[in-house]
Amino acid sequence: MNKRFSTLLTAGLLMVGALFSSANAAVTAEAAKGDLQNGAKFYLGNTNGYIKVDQTHNVNGTAVSTYAATGDASIENAALFEIADYAYNAIGDFSTFTLKADGKPFYVKKADGSALDANVTDVATVTNIFTVEGKGLDFGKISVLNLAGQFEVNASAATKYDPSAAGTVATAWVAKTGLAVDDLNANLSGQGFKFAFPNAVSDPDVNPFADQMIAVSASVVDAALTASVISSAATSGMYFVKADAAGKKLLATGFTKAQVEAATFIVLNPEKNFGITGLDAASGEGYDFTTVKGNKLADNNVKKDGKVASVNGVFAVSEDDPQNAEGEYTITLANAKVEGNDNTPVTALSVGAYSLTTGGIKTYITTVGSGNADKLSLAMTTSNTWAAAADVLKADDAAIYNISFLGTKPANTTAAASSLYGKYLVPTYGTSAFGAAVAAPEDVDVNAPLAQWVISSVSGRNFTFTNRETNVTFTVSMYKTDKAGEYAISNAALSNGTSITSIGGVVAPASGTDLSTVANWKYQIVKLTPTTESEGFLTLTDAQLNQQTELVFNGTGSVTVEKLYMAYTGSATPAYFVPINNAANSVQWMFEKAENVKNKMKYAYLDGTDVKQKDSVVNVATSYLLYNLKNDNSKQYFGGTANDYKAANDKDNAQRLFFKKNADGTYAMMRFTKVAITTGPTDADNYKAVVKADANKWSVNTSSASFEAGTATLDELDAPYSAVTVDFDALSESLEAVARHATFNSEEGAVAVKLNKNGILEGIIGEGMTFWLDTADIDKDFHSFYISKGNGEEEARDFLYFATDSMLHWDANKADYVYNVNYALEGSYVAADGRDGDLKAIFRPATLAGLDTISTTVNGKSVLVAEEEEEDVCLGGVDNFKFYIMKASESSYVIRPISAPNYYLYNLNGKLGFTNQVEKALVVTLGEGSATSNEDAPAVATVKVVAGEGNVTIAGAAGKKVVVSNILGQVVANTVISSDNATIAAPAGVVVVAVEGEAAVKAIVK
Repeated sequence: MNKRFSTLLTAGLLMVGALFSSANAAVTAEAAKGDLQNGAKFYLGNTNGYIKVDQTHNVNGTAVSTYAATGDASIENAALFEIADYAYNAIGDFSTFTLKADGKPFYVKKADGSALDANVTDVATVTNIFTVEGKGLDFGKISVLNLAGQFEVNASAATKYDPSAAGTVATAWVAKTGLAVDDLNANLSGQGFKFAFPNAVSDPDVNPFADQMIAVSASVVDAALTASVISSAATSGMYFVKADAAGKKLLATGFTKAQVEAATFIVLNPEKNFGITGLDAASGEGYDFTTVKGNKLADNNVKKDGKVASVNGVFAVSEDDPQNAEGEYTITLANAKVEGNDNTPVTALSVGAYSLTTGGIKTYITTVGSGNADKLSLAMTTSNTWAAAADVLKADDAAIYNISFLGTKPANTTAAASSLYGKYLVPTYGTSAFGAAVAAPEDVDVNAPLAQWVISSVSGRNFTFTNRETNVTFTVSMYKTDKAGEYAISNAALSNGTSITSIGGVVAPASGTDLSTVANWKYQIVKLTPTTESEGFLTLTDAQLNQQTELVFNGTGSVTVEKLYMAYTGSATPAYFVPINNAANSVQWMFEKAENVKNKMKYAYLDGTDVKQKDSVVNVATSYLLYNLKNDNSKQYFGGTANDYKAANDKDNAQRLFFKKNADGTYAMMRFTKVAITTGPTDADNYKAVVKADANKWSVNTSSASFEAGTATLDELDAPYSAVTVDFDALSESLEAVARHATFNSEEGAVAVKLNKNGILEGIIGEGMTFWLDTADIDKDFHSFYISKGNGEEEARDFLYFATDSMLHWDANKADYVYNVNYALEGSYVAADGRDGDLKAIFRPATLAGLDTISTTVNGKSVLVAEEEEEDVCLGGVDNFKFYIMKASESSYVIRPISAPNYYLYNLNGKLGFTNQVEKALVVTLGEGSATSNEDAPAVATVKVVAGEGNVTIAGAAGKKVVVSNILGQVVANTVISSDNATIAAPAGVVVVAVEGEAAVKAIVK
């Protein structure tokens, strides 16, 4: 069979290839035919086995292919050879050529054609030039040029290739693939296909296969029609059915006889022969095709009733030479009945484009017998909806995506729990191996490597996405939809080296499809959102490396504080670190860069229309050493023995700390020794020593008041006090704790307040407004303020509020947490409910009821808000009203909520919100502002009232009269205090403390 390689380039939008790799395709070996030429591809072997290659040896320093000691019984696992440097010697009637296997030149020993058994430095002993008699692919013996040596395939009963045994010579083979119905139906979003004949001499007048068709198993159709209609049911083959509404019903299993009878079938027309010269009508050649309803299928052709023999519509489709004619499909009819009512079947008819040149070019889509099969132009599928490499790859650069799911929004909470909708695909850490899950946007940092996938390879229709952090792979074939970046899944698989068959983050429904099983993702809509590489581990600048810092452990546990710090008990034996809740006693560290580990992988890219791969470092994790300076200015590192982590005086004994970023902007602190990350000989080994499924992080054991370095794994998101922030001194230098009026001005405009259409007071960029700055935690290392705007009321003002409990709140009617898009910053989210957006900066009416107490209205009721919730007394969360105003430079500041210190006030399109990306922070300068008649400047907090257990402590009021009363107005104490730090007994609950010359304040006594 002569192959016209150049004609493949004219196929336009025709889909070629990939069917060979289909799980449904049946692969068989057939002898190769046609002329030898450069680029011709084939396998070598015989039916006892096929040659595999070994690439462990090199010739003169260059890696080459040679054949392996054993081959393979399956042609699918054999090496594909390609001819190069082809030349034909007409006088001697022989051909010479070289071969490539797996992209490398194929060499054998010159003496006898045997395989290389070691590296070769004497190139005279080997050759890659071969000879064969004649110039056809249907050759017999392949020999080393001018020698009798030849490589052979074992002819014994063994099924593996064995070059050491005497045997028959290797011949050329191709891997013919027989297509199943699913292979064809997969072309058009899984619902059909079309055939074109682009290699024909001219376009046919009529192409009966040009409209969308459905392939349906012939045996299933015949079974539905019952033996009373078709007595000899087909055991193999397929029908082609028009892909109209009736035809598409046959895509589902369990269709009925009535549904078959309503569908339209494409069949050979026994009554219409083209009369083409040279073709024999009696043998079934030269016939046209027609369509009939399923109710016209019968055992035999019946002209008077218009019935057609069912066998006239039972086709087989195969790709006979995918190596050299990729995407060209042979269509055959096994037993058509074509002679009117004679009903005598003819066998082995091929269907294709047959062209005539006598009297002008004319092409027919018709039938021929085996003797004329090589004169046909073969079919190719067209109008496919498969995602192509050009749809998702970049030119000469890595394509990196966040992968999320869309489709149909679930109707309720129950449906949401079993749906992929709106969730991101992310790998998960585990005890033995990486897994995978789908997670809500609030639980995903889309800028972190854990949520980013690199397209590492493209094979036919299959795209392999490799996770930047874990190397978990997601291999998927997809259909394009009418929306850019959104695709319908055909087949999907996850792997961590072995198959990940199920995922977390979605539960099995009571009935219906279980989407926790990856195999059930067919037709789920996946969205690919382009993103760029970003850091997943802590990366410090040179300026930060020159500053002192402290580690803050955030979380919850059996203790009630939100933050714990590291304290050093140097006087203990042995000395060690303990968690404390007093920032003033926190150890101050300096950071020093140590080793880093690199994740290298191949990424796929487009070079013109070709898909190529390139190696790249896609993730870097830098380790740091922590140290203090001793009196002699030498460094004392965090490290040493298991009990005394401060005992290391040199880098080699210091602990290597990696800080892996969490979704909320905090870090997981991972501790390693130097040996642990340098034992591997390669970057990959070092990376896997750190980024492994069961990697541990530091957490706090609140029962024993100790740090634990090896009990919490990265997948334990709720491990007590395991969310670490790294706070630098430069950020702790705050605005002086003096109450005042001020404006916040920036290069982008001034901070202002506006009532939006939803009735929410939101922060905006506009004309400067005067704000009250009331001091809050003036006795702490980090000063904070209440930031408010007068609203014309006597006492109440509008306070800046970090409204995280408003954006995500409990809905009693739904018995679930729900999102309120009104509190999401416009322009920062994609999902309709705002769940992946930044929090809007809002102001809410409230009144200061004490230094640590706010009075506000919730659901129409007046409530107190303090540090901790107390039933029937107050709500917790007063820190959401407090903000750090920290220096960004000598004269500028950034504003951060103390309840979420990793977030910063920022401007997006003129509206204010909070971000955990410090580079976006709104940098402001303070203007003096001006008070109006109802906006007197707040007083400097000179007297402080602190509630304790069964008492209140009053600081800064020596010599003044103090009256303490309960919420009902009953006087508890009435005295003049003589100390600047006086403690007065008080009942549990809310008390009012009135200090002479000061405004009365409320406090909550435990």
